[in-house]
Amino acid sequence: MDHFPILILIGRPASGKSEIIDYLLHANPVERLRRFWVGKPDVLDDWDELTGGNPEYLTIRSQREPYAVFENSDDVTTNQAEQMVSRLESVLSGLWSQRTQVM
Repeated sequence: MDHFPILILIGRPASGKSEIIDYLLHANPVERLRRFWVGKPDVLDDWDELTGGNPEYLTIRSQREPYAVFENSDDVTTNQAEQMVSRLESVLSGLWSQRTQVM
């Protein structure tokens, strides 16, 4: 598999989710796959229920899946597109490495 089968983007209000979703949805599909291993994201908004308190893995369809947190306390998602894209690439590269180790 050459992409995340599911990408769940979760965050607090005003944490930059909309900007990241907008970027990923409008990015060139070939570039999006090459840089981020992403098809189309699924967005959920109940973090505690989803994680079950596990800081590294979610259980989806009875399967353990690693997850990563996109830190945005410095608000790189507002008017800082290059920094947002760079951080997104870094976070998803780490997640991809973690996921391929699990498989």
